[in-house]
Amino acid sequence: MNRLTISCDTAQHCSTLADYLQSNRLMVSRLDVYKFNRFPQKLTMQEASTIINGLKNGTVPLKTLILICHIGNTYFNSVRDLLCDTTSIESIRSSNHTLTELKPCPDDDDWYGSRFLYRDKFGRSIIENSLILNRIENKEKIIREKIARYYFVGDFDVSPCASLPVSAVPSVLGMIKGKKLDRQSAIFQLLKSIPDLCNVGSRVNINVGNDG
Repeated sequence: MNRLTISCDTAQHCSTLADYLQSNRLMVSRLDVYKFNRFPQKLTMQEASTIINGLKNGTVPLKTLILICHIGNTYFNSVRDLLCDTTSIESIRSSNHTLTELKPCPDDDDWYGSRFLYRDKFGRSIIENSLILNRIENKEKIIREKIARYYFVGDFDVSPCASLPVSAVPSVLGMIKGKKLDRQSAIFQLLKSIPDLCNVGSRVNINVGNDG
């Protein structure tokens, strides 16, 4: 089955659907979800988020998700964390790497012509670029790219890098992407937080001068 359309009329229906998605038994490439309780209605943002969360850590080969729902920060934050949860490297690995089309997106009107401005620029970037990255067939490549783009940002957790051998340091530093100052800040944070990394001395020649 390539496409499935479901009406989730209550919060419990949404939870049931989410549980079913987690079971990995729903083998569809497109899922449309709406609410029809006597007359067409939109899912609440919480109901939509429940369904979205059901796609985490699963293997449902879903490429298109269409939700007839209210839109706002709660909805878009759930979408952001589904596509690339930057809490940790492992959470990025467990994010969704199959979705390539999602409605509504940050720049979309909802189904009744309303528009919500999602002001989180970093979150918008994650959503828009992850949907593009997910077109790549090699899922390990998608994961590496998401880590490179979105993990080494701000006050990220350096502990996953603490146990790496010194020989891996050039590869770790070289994968950090972003604008020049952002890359320099991330590299400085790594070196400052893990003094042992400095043992590689001048042998590490990482070009941080180019924008990525």
